[in-house]
Amino acid sequence: MLRANISHMRPRNIKTIVRQLIKLFNPDETRSKHMARFCKKLERLTPVSGLIKFYHAGYWKERNCYYMVMEYVEGDTLYKSYSKKVFPMFKGINVVRHLFEILCDCHSNRICLGDLHTENILIDDDGGITIIDCDLSCKFTPENVKDDIVSICKIFYEITGRKVDYPQDLRNVIPLKENVIRDRYGKVIEVLCSLEELLGA
Repeated sequence: MLRANISHMRPRNIKTIVRQLIKLFNPDETRSKHMARFCKKLERLTPVSGLIKFYHAGYWKERNCYYMVMEYVEGDTLYKSYSKKVFPMFKGINVVRHLFEILCDCHSNRICLGDLHTENILIDDDGGITIIDCDLSCKFTPENVKDDIVSICKIFYEITGRKVDYPQDLRNVIPLKENVIRDRYGKVIEVLCSLEELLGA
C-alpha cells in the first residue's frame, strides 16, 4: 500500500522488473507540504487505468530537492505522432474516447487533471493511451471539470488537423468552440454518452 508521507533519504536503486523514472521538483517551488499533497492525489489515482503510476516520493539531500519515482511508459507523445501525419477522423475519435474514459475515472475520484495537452499524453504501437503528467495543484471544481473536458475536445481537432468539414453530428458532440463545450457539458460522463450514441456503441 502506498503512503503519502515523504521519506527523507537518498534515492536508492531497487532491483525490479518494472521500468521506472525519477521526476525532480524545483526546490524553490516545491516543499514538503506540497509533495505530501501531490502524493495523496497520485495515490488516489493509482487504480485509474491509463495514468502513469506513482510509486514513491522522497527528499534528495545532495540536490536539495524532492523527487518522485514513477512508472516508465513506452510510446511517442501525441504531439510527435500527429506531427508526422494527422490522425484520420475515426482514429482521433478513438483516442479522445479513451482520454474521456480515463478522465471519467479521475473525476469519479473527485480529481481534476488540468494541463492536458498532446505532449503530456503517450500513444504506443498498439494505440494504447497513457497520460504521463498533470497539474498536481489543480482542484476539483465545476470550472476545472469543464476545463478538462474542453482540453480533450481541443486535442481532437489538434490531432486530426483542425478540420472544419466534419459531419454536423460529430461537431455537435465535440464542438469547435470552447463556450459551446462549456454550455453543453458539466460532466465527462455526458460527453461519453454522446460519443457512444454517435458511434452506435
